[in-house]
Amino acid sequence: MKKHLAVLAFMAVALTLGAKTSAIPVSVSHINLPSCDFLAVPPVVDELGDTPAFPPDERIVAVDFFTGAVACPSTDTPATNSLISMTNITSFDFVEVWYVADPETSISNVDGLVNGEEAFRIDSVGANTPLVFESIIPNGIFEAGETWDFIIDDYFNLLGLAADDFFSVGVGGASPGGPSSGSIIAFIPEPTTALLLACGLVGLGVRRRLH
Repeated sequence: MKKHLAVLAFMAVALTLGAKTSAIPVSVSHINLPSCDFLAVPPVVDELGDTPAFPPDERIVAVDFFTGAVACPSTDTPATNSLISMTNITSFDFVEVWYVADPETSISNVDGLVNGEEAFRIDSVGANTPLVFESIIPNGIFEAGETWDFIIDDYFNLLGLAADDFFSVGVGGASPGGPSSGSIIAFIPEPTTALLLACGLVGLGVRRRLH
C-alpha cells in the first residue's frame, strides 16, 4: 500500500511539473514609487501576449476602447482614457496581473517601475483601481477563459500604437521583440491542487504507518 501511495504521489507531482512546458518565464525587477498604490512584483513572471509569438499557455486576446472612466483620480488629467478588454485563452488561472508600459508609452496611473518602465497592478483595490470588470468571479484571479476590463489613465504612445498592442515578447525596457504598447505580466500559475493531492496521499501513508 505504501508503495502504491508513493507512486500516486509521484505521478501527481510529475503531472504538476509537466503542466507548463511551453511557457517562457521572464525575469523582471521593480521599483515602488510614491504614487497611486504600492507595487510589488516577483522576480520571475509569465508575460502574456496577443500573437503567436507567445506560447499557448501565455496567450490572451485583447481589444481597446476609449473611456471616460478613471482608474486613479488623483493622477488622471481631463482626458479620454483607454479601456482594455482582454481574455485569458490559456488553461491556467493567473493569481496576480500587472501592466507594464513600453518605453514609447506614457500613462498616469503608475504604481511603480518594472524593468525601468511605468507599471501598475491590475486590481480593484486601493487608490488605483484599474480593474473594472471580471466575467466569471470578481475575485482578482485572471481565470482560464475569463475576460477582464481595465483602465489605463492618460495613455499615449509615441509610435501611435493602440493600447491593446501586446504583440512582442519582452517586458518594458528589456523588450527586444519589436515595438508594442506594453506588456501584461502575471504570476506563473502554481498548480497547487496536484501538489496538495500528493501531500495528502503521502500524509495518509504516514498516518497509517504511525497507527
